[in-house]
Amino acid sequence: MIQSLDVHALTSIRGLEAHDTSDGSPSYTVPAIHHVPTDKYIMDSPTIAEFLESTYPDPELLLASDLDREIEKKKTWEERVDKIGKLSDLALKNKDKGPFLFGEKPSSIDFFIAAKLQSARTIHEGIFERCAEDPGFKAIYEACVPYMGKKD
Repeated sequence: MIQSLDVHALTSIRGLEAHDTSDGSPSYTVPAIHHVPTDKYIMDSPTIAEFLESTYPDPELLLASDLDREIEKKKTWEERVDKIGKLSDLALKNKDKGPFLFGEKPSSIDFFIAAKLQSARTIHEGIFERCAEDPGFKAIYEACVPYMGKKD
């Protein structure tokens, strides 16, 4: 398994351009490939697929259009919003008793939610921001931040 910092090291030293992030910090992701004939390094599944389609047009890969991909991405997000909203509402149910799902003390569910949000933040700040728009999740995440420090 490649750790997040290793992905940055492996991709940035090979000249891959970072993805744009909302906070301006570089973001490197996998998959990434090295196309030996052109000595080109390419990162991100859609970019790799488009490169392979243009470099090797036969047989045709029948990639979805940009519009198809955008519609699918929006549809996927909208399908999750309802479920996410219900869980976020549940997270606010005991807010008068404390910041966690069941009140004053954190539970494993609180840490699960916070870990998922932290993973989203690691992958892409924009995804994290969209998830943290739900007030219940945001409150749980912020309450769990003190527990997220590295312990040796």
